[in-house]
Amino acid sequence: MEGWHRRLNIKAARGQLNLYLLIDLLASEASLVDYQVPLMKQSTILRHQRRNSKSATARLFAIWERLVDSKRNLRQTLRAAAH
Repeated sequence: MEGWHRRLNIKAARGQLNLYLLIDLLASEASLVDYQVPLMKQSTILRHQRRNSKSATARLFAIWERLVDSKRNLRQTLRAAAH
């Protein structure tokens, strides 16, 4: 949700739109949502992630997998995740 809000702020020039331009912007965003929801349900498209977030998420999943595979205990997993 925050990504959508950030993108909307960028498109709206940080709230410097008059009402009619804001309505037009929201209508175009709504048409994108109508298009993207079926694609997301089919797993055709995924949400966009920044490179830093994507690598951090991958590291956390790898740490979690080691816990599930009993290669680490809970304490080690929490320390690795905190690091």
